[in-house]
Amino acid sequence: MTCDFNWWDKDTVSVDVGVGQYINRFNNSGSWTWQSSMADENGNIPVWMETWKVALATVGIEVTCLRTNRAWSAWQLDTFGKLWNAYKARLQEYNDAVAQLQLNAGVTVAGQ
Repeated sequence: MTCDFNWWDKDTVSVDVGVGQYINRFNNSGSWTWQSSMADENGNIPVWMETWKVALATVGIEVTCLRTNRAWSAWQLDTFGKLWNAYKARLQEYNDAVAQLQLNAGVTVAGQ
């Protein structure tokens, strides 16, 4: 994460930025960049910014996500279920069509 800002009171200026469970305070005496690992967070990750005596602030945030084994397994089960249900539906449509063709063909009586 990087932060850049303009201030009007250099002694008390700050920009607080939160990403997930972590918060960092940027001020005019500290670093303008901050790096942190996430805390194995899943789902939505909140991002917020609060300023004190700052006229203008810009924050750049980059989050790199990794798939968890639990998410991979859930995706596999969900995808297999959808594929299986679609297969069963198409198979039923096929079997119904074959049965209709056989019914429409009627019964042929030989020898008359």
